[in-house]
Amino acid sequence: MFRNVFGGNRDMYILRFTSGKIISEPVRAGEGTWAINACPMDGGGIALTQARMVTAWRRDQDVFLATTGDPEIRLGQGKDVALAARGDRVFAVWTETGRVKSYVSGREGLLAKEGSFPALAILSDGNALAAWEENGTIAVRRLE
Repeated sequence: MFRNVFGGNRDMYILRFTSGKIISEPVRAGEGTWAINACPMDGGGIALTQARMVTAWRRDQDVFLATTGDPEIRLGQGKDVALAARGDRVFAVWTETGRVKSYVSGREGLLAKEGSFPALAILSDGNALAAWEENGTIAVRRLE
């Protein structure tokens, strides 16, 4: 998954590889486009559930999540989205107006009233650990 530029639009694209060889043409993630004459320096995330690929990314002022074969879901306003999956569970975290928000398999929540640059790691029990910068320190929380 990478942010590409075509005709002034900076959208996320997915390219499939196997054994180091490209097996598909790049496909734009999601349904809309983002016309911006700059590089937003905001990537996305890609993960695999038991059966499908899941992606999350920022487009303009919004964060989206999409599972292969399903329409994209707008998670809310924000940036700096991180994504992880295990089995059939999907975890996403992002910043929205200085707060850290979460999405865990369909449930949205507020992780912190202040924070930035969230990250995720899958734990051995199938849950996730979220970490972010908060007031000059690193905060963490288990997502179940």
